[in-house]
Amino acid sequence: MLNTLLKKLIILISLTMLGVINVKAQPLVGFGGGDGITEATAYQIYSKAHLEYLGNRTSVVIATPPTNWTYMKYFKIMDDITDSIGSIIGSNLNFFSSYNIAAFQGYLDGNNKKITLNINNYLFIYTKIDGSKDTTKLSHAGLFPIMYKARITNVITDGYIINNVWDDDISYRWLGIVGRFCSGEVHNCTNLADYITNSVCVGGIVGHADTNAIITNCSNYGNIEAYSFVSQISAVGGIVGHIDFNPERQNCKVSNCINQGTISGNDAVGGIVGMLGTSPYVNISSVNNTEIIRALNIGNVIGNNYVAGIIGINNSQSVVEECINSGYIKGNNNVSGISFNSIDSYPIIDPYPIITNSINTGVVECENDDGDIYGIAP
Repeated sequence: MLNTLLKKLIILISLTMLGVINVKAQPLVGFGGGDGITEATAYQIYSKAHLEYLGNRTSVVIATPPTNWTYMKYFKIMDDITDSIGSIIGSNLNFFSSYNIAAFQGYLDGNNKKITLNINNYLFIYTKIDGSKDTTKLSHAGLFPIMYKARITNVITDGYIINNVWDDDISYRWLGIVGRFCSGEVHNCTNLADYITNSVCVGGIVGHADTNAIITNCSNYGNIEAYSFVSQISAVGGIVGHIDFNPERQNCKVSNCINQGTISGNDAVGGIVGMLGTSPYVNISSVNNTEIIRALNIGNVIGNNYVAGIIGINNSQSVVEECINSGYIKGNNNVSGISFNSIDSYPIIDPYPIITNSINTGVVECENDDGDIYGIAP
């Protein structure tokens, strides 16, 4: 009997080695199929449970940090997921220089399927090195709180994100489909969800972008209200809230994007980008080689100071080209149809922002009789 079993095992191994029997990689139980190795064999996501499983796997660190389990793996949404996603994919804690440990690092194709969000002041339970648990209020909000050297395409979100709490221990609250985005691509994504928040750096697609972040062919139809009560600057935009100012973080690009939602906030409110560069209240300016190309704003843009159809405040070295605003723009001071450039306050910066082939056809209104108002840019 034993000899017979051994003979069968030897034959099975031999046939497998010869390729007669093809042993395929088995999908993880938490997904609906696929092995994640190639785009054609992407892990298949059919349900809320599959998305939650992806979120859990994102926190699994492999090899030497900053790599986690999602690194260079492929994922694909296979069906509409409409049963209210209240969790997130990855960690929302701010790791600063090592934040990419918690980030989504793979490639996800949304397959133009709809994901319904129901993210309401999400609490993240973080396991410390010593094994103890720490419950922390939301630092970054969105389906992907942090994304690093990754790509997401064809994602559609609706529903809502609410983030109206503030913790003194957490100073950043970036919010969008992607909260913080560093290196990679967000392509052909659409947001239909409404955001209500007191966060800073809020965008319909990306909250905060830096270092080789490419955002193309994206649309926002959701209404965004971002009135921070701890910061004068909202940095809220229909597509991107804030493109970073660090001189080492550059080469960002936003192209072929459209906003049709109503965007409202305190200061630095734009139809496409809220703030490009540093705060206008700080005597620093940078962001090299950043481009905003072929962007269209149709939605209403309402704020206090530095309010514009395309870029609320532009304190950077950048190119704005072939952009159109036809939306209604309203603010109390420093209001512009295309972009308000604060760069003139800092003559040490060269070159200044370049705006070419861009037009404003919308109504631009300044409520302060002594305020500055411009059709295109100052």
